[in-house]
Amino acid sequence: MTPKLWTLPPFVMVLGGMGLVWSRYDSLPARIPVHWGLNGADRWADKSAGTVLMPGLIGLGVLAIMAWKASRLETAGQVWRKVALAWLVGVVVAVLTLLPLFGEAGGGL
Repeated sequence: MTPKLWTLPPFVMVLGGMGLVWSRYDSLPARIPVHWGLNGADRWADKSAGTVLMPGLIGLGVLAIMAWKASRLETAGQVWRKVALAWLVGVVVAVLTLLPLFGEAGGGL
């Protein structure tokens, strides 16, 4: 698999997380936690498509920029570093996308 193809799985992880959260949209509470501090959720927003999907959409944008940058690098070492970073970002964003399911008032899986 070429380095460019290795940038695809992070997109799939984030899209999968977004799909899971969207499939549970009706069971989510009316208020969604949107920020967590040391003592748990400390900022909330009313449930909407934007509130639920925005972390994933931002993550997809970041991943798109990273994939574009990786495609423009010349040496294999540089490309693989970007691919590794894209995987790290993909995993983090996928987890962040799932947080509405696990918030203090979240519906849970």
